[in-house]
Amino acid sequence: MSPRRACPGRAARAALAALTAALALAAAPAPARAQSDDAARTVLVLDASGSMWQQIAGGHKITVARQVVGDLLDSMPADQTLGLWAYGHTRKGDCGDIEELVPAGTGNRDAIRAAVEGLNPKGKTPLSDAVRRAAEALRYEENPATVVLISDGRETCDRDPCAVADDLEAAGIAFTAHVVGFDVNAPEDQAQLRCLAENTGGTFRTAADAASLKDALVAVTAAPAPTPEPEPEPEPEPAPPEITLTVPETATAGSRFMVERSATVKGSDYLTIVPMGTPEGELGNYSRVRDDNPLDLQAPAEPGLYEVRYVLEEGRRTLGRAPIELTGAEITLTVPETATAGSRFMVERSATVKGSDYLTIVPMGTREGELGNYSRVRDDNPLDLQAPAEPGLYEVRYVLEEGRRTLGRAPIELTGAEVTLTVPETVPAGGPLDVRRSATVKGSDYLTIVPMGTAEGELGPYARVRDDDPQRLTAPNDPGLYEVRYVLEEGRITAGRAPVEVVPVSATLTAPAEVVTGAALDLSWEGPNRRKDRIELVPAGAPPDAEPLAQTRADRGDSARFTAPDAEGAYTLRYRLGETGAIVASVDVAVKAVAASLTAPETAAPGATVRVRWTGPGGARDRIAVAAADQGPFQWLAAVGVRTDEGDGVALALPNDAGQYEVRYVDVANGVVLATRPITVQ
Repeated sequence: MSPRRACPGRAARAALAALTAALALAAAPAPARAQSDDAARTVLVLDASGSMWQQIAGGHKITVARQVVGDLLDSMPADQTLGLWAYGHTRKGDCGDIEELVPAGTGNRDAIRAAVEGLNPKGKTPLSDAVRRAAEALRYEENPATVVLISDGRETCDRDPCAVADDLEAAGIAFTAHVVGFDVNAPEDQAQLRCLAENTGGTFRTAADAASLKDALVAVTAAPAPTPEPEPEPEPEPAPPEITLTVPETATAGSRFMVERSATVKGSDYLTIVPMGTPEGELGNYSRVRDDNPLDLQAPAEPGLYEVRYVLEEGRRTLGRAPIELTGAEITLTVPETATAGSRFMVERSATVKGSDYLTIVPMGTREGELGNYSRVRDDNPLDLQAPAEPGLYEVRYVLEEGRRTLGRAPIELTGAEVTLTVPETVPAGGPLDVRRSATVKGSDYLTIVPMGTAEGELGPYARVRDDDPQRLTAPNDPGLYEVRYVLEEGRITAGRAPVEVVPVSATLTAPAEVVTGAALDLSWEGPNRRKDRIELVPAGAPPDAEPLAQTRADRGDSARFTAPDAEGAYTLRYRLGETGAIVASVDVAVKAVAASLTAPETAAPGATVRVRWTGPGGARDRIAVAAADQGPFQWLAAVGVRTDEGDGVALALPNDAGQYEVRYVDVANGVVLATRPITVQ
């Protein structure tokens, strides 16, 4: 189980819940505000800054955002007005990188989905100006308008979100900003985003709390009802009731606990937990009350005396309170005394505060709250953890998600991995290279071959080690001194190495020095005979990339027959390596033309014997033959050897059937017809 990863669907579901909740508020009427005759238009402002490539549970933040928006569009009413803005998606370091991608309207769901899918995070986080420009596009000073901001961090462009929120709230008819934080953990970052939401009457949630938001805002998902006709002034509302809260006497700091209440004034009121003595109206960790009763609440990380309060949204008046003591949890961690650097090892714990807490490994002495390689604790116990690549003294810690407080720790020594590699002293260029190893640290580590002296951490041709031993690599095509290395996936540390020399590939070709034009050319070879290797016939002196006159695959045997070119001249047979195109062997062949002539009567009777005079090489296997006009060049009806000529030609018996025939001079040894002459039998 890899560090920094959890159940792939959980983050997407939580983010979808958070975004659904925020957009539900956007669709609902804004309490204590004047409403126009038209429903408030809504735009989504999406963070596409470079940090959106960071990992949260389930993948890159931008990947989770795409899934969330896609699911959201499928579930929203078709007549709900919606638009899309983004920032940080086109340029690095530019605080003006803000763009309206899809104007607010209806019937634009496919356009919004396509725009989100096309975002490529790379820039800064000008969230304040993005919200302001989106509000201006909605004419917020004239019409009700809602902006839903999804951001994974704080403002990075020298703007004050609180001040921007105050300005928009003061100038707008009914302007509201709802904010969803993606993996925003730092209290100061959360405070900045919460200020932007709450100063405009909106709501703020983080994705970690989004699962509880989903059910909370079901009641307000419907679009606002039409404005009724003016009615007489209502009777004064009765004073809100006293609300009794029931909470446990104690709870573990950093955990979630249940709060039961005697009544609900409004679903958007708050249940909050604050240190005892906190001034009235201030909020700590909170949840909207919704219809949930009891409701779970996130306890702060610091132990001590606290108070749970029911706080009205309107006026922040406290209607009920109950004391609670948060006790510090002590968690015992059991880890091995030593583990191999770069490996995975098991961690057992005595208790779990919350499934989204962290188990992390950090160098001894690391500051509290910092995380190294980590996994969420979930329900897995024991849980495996990824060891860093550097040997040394480390500490495994149980860290609360809430407040990043350490509740348990255990020391562990990481020892350097030493893997012995066994390879041959030499290997042919481009050939197979079998590597044996003495140990495996992790199945996703690398076996690689690199030139001698290559910088540590760099990879050449490689294979993951898996369970295969020996492991097969392919040698580079260039001869020279190389090094086979075992490289840890974690940190790219070299745990073992062995030298190997890549030697040039050799081959030999055998063929006759001379051959007659058009004759059979028999050749044979010895070489590596790899699948892409070729035996080629080219004109002498042709460049390496010249198109061959004839060719065959070297891996299909060790001999072949070509047909000699019809043009006499100098030619070359060569062995070409398929991977590099290098020529590793060649042999020259001279192709020569041989002249011959025939003298015979033009006509003769069926079955007659005629005298045929000839000139030519007169080889022992040369023949004078008679063949039908449509017979192949090396087929005939009758033939006599030229050596039977006693000075007045050879005697050739003609066929008994009348017709058109051909007298031929055939060089049988070289497989070529040197001369022909037609003859009519009648």
